[in-house]
Amino acid sequence: MLGIVSTRFLGGNKWLQKLACNRCAASSQWLNDRISLSRYAHVPLGNFEVDSLMHTADIFFSRAYVLWISDDGIPDLEGINEEETCLCR
Repeated sequence: MLGIVSTRFLGGNKWLQKLACNRCAASSQWLNDRISLSRYAHVPLGNFEVDSLMHTADIFFSRAYVLWISDDGIPDLEGINEEETCLCR
């Protein structure tokens, strides 16, 4: 019964059936790789983007450096802009 259903669903295309079987077989390894990367980077599994390695590198970079966006290059310290800000390097 399952063979008949998959043949009807995939239109009898052998190449497509083979691709679907290969993807299902490889999905376990892909998921295990993602779980390992999630544990290594301390990031929830569902928060990865398509390019997970680049996303992980961005996360490590942002954890190592303080990043901010402002018009004058001085960080916004919770709305306290009257004080003179001293940035030590």
